[in-house]
Amino acid sequence: MDDQALLIRNVRPVGFTPGSAPQGHTDILVGTDGRIAAVGPSLIAPPGARAIDGAGGFVSPGWTDLHAHVWHGGTDISIRPKLAGLQRGVTTIVDAGSAGEANFHGFREYIIEPAQERILAFLNIGSIGLVACNRVSELIDIRSIDIDRTLAVVEANRDLIVGIKCRASHVILGSWGITPVKVAVKVAKILKLPMMIHVGEPPPTYDEILELLRPATSSPIASTARPAVRSSRTTTFGTSS
Repeated sequence: MDDQALLIRNVRPVGFTPGSAPQGHTDILVGTDGRIAAVGPSLIAPPGARAIDGAGGFVSPGWTDLHAHVWHGGTDISIRPKLAGLQRGVTTIVDAGSAGEANFHGFREYIIEPAQERILAFLNIGSIGLVACNRVSELIDIRSIDIDRTLAVVEANRDLIVGIKCRASHVILGSWGITPVKVAVKVAKILKLPMMIHVGEPPPTYDEILELLRPATSSPIASTARPAVRSSRTTTFGTSS
């Protein structure tokens, strides 16, 4: 951490636990350990502290991005974590299926562990994840899914993997139809993890997918989202019924 304390003057707390921060304008002192040392009006800066005038702006706890792609270098759809993270006030990033079982170890070692942000992940049911996104489907046929290896990778990375991801668009699934979704739901049920499903152009349809799911309640990430669908624009959270 920086060995210099930081005093932020004249800010308005928002998004904190009720009662944990004063209403209206206040000052916040951050100690050299990076933790909040004091909150209140007209705080006195300790010797050597850096002072910033917040100019009446809002200050909040770190944000959580529930759908990002940050397996930079491992997929062609991802960006570097810092671009979606601390630079934007985001301290926790949830990667939405960039990696599958075949390359999650690289995602963890080269992206997640070095990142300043906390990164959690939905594991793609397709073994290769989003290596080439829409150019190369991760769900071509049954060879694209290795259930045993997927289960093993999740068990070895329970500290980071918070769910299973499946893209359910005709351009991805082709003639395989809704079968990969059913497989993903089964795997999620075995692991007791929520699902995230990206729904694009049918088939399968929204109704077909929703019939396989129930509102997720087993994960803090899923339970904070309303059951909804994502058609290249929205996301379905749920677990198997």
